[in-house]
Amino acid sequence: MKTISKQSGFTLIELMATLGTAAMMMAVAIPSYRSFTLNNRLVAEFNTFTSALKFARSEAIRRNVNVTICTSADGLSCGTSANWDDGWVICVEVDCGTEVLRVGDALSATYRLSSSSNFASNSQVTFSADGTLANDDGRGAFTLCDSRGASNAKVIIMNAIGRTQRGYDDDDDGIIDDHDGVNAVCP
Repeated sequence: MKTISKQSGFTLIELMATLGTAAMMMAVAIPSYRSFTLNNRLVAEFNTFTSALKFARSEAIRRNVNVTICTSADGLSCGTSANWDDGWVICVEVDCGTEVLRVGDALSATYRLSSSSNFASNSQVTFSADGTLANDDGRGAFTLCDSRGASNAKVIIMNAIGRTQRGYDDDDDGIIDDHDGVNAVCP
C-alpha cells in the first residue's frame, strides 16, 4: 500500500502578507536607524573635539607653558583660516612648528565646526600655564553641525578659566544655545 505524503509550505497569500508586514516594519525602522546613526556620529565628533580641548588645557598645566589648539590643514603647524573642518593641531605655543602634541583629522564633508567670535582669534585658542584662556579670550563656544542644521547642532562652551561644558537649549526652542544664550548657528 502506498502512503501519500502531505507537503507543507506557505501559500502565496501567506507569503504576500509576511512580505507586506516586513515592508511596513522596514518603512518605520530605516528613517529611525538613519537618525540614530547620524546622532551617534555627531556625538563622536563632539566628544573627540571636547577631549582635544581638555587635553590641550591639561598639557598647559602639566608642562607649565602655553599650549595652543589651532586650525591646521597640514597637521604640522597652525593655520590662519577659521576653518576647523580642515583639521586641527595641539602644540606648545613657542614651538608650534616643531612640538606637535596631537593632531585632529579633517572632518568629513557632512560636518562643520566653527568657533565663536569671542575668542581673540577664530583660528586658535591658547591655554596659559595655569589652564586659563590666554590672549584676553573671554567665554566662547565651538559649534558642531551636520547636514541636518542647527536643530541637531552640538555646542562646546568654554569659560575664561578654560573649562568646557556642553551647551543646552535653555529657552526650549529646539536649538542649543551658545555661550551668550543665543541659538547656535550652523554655517
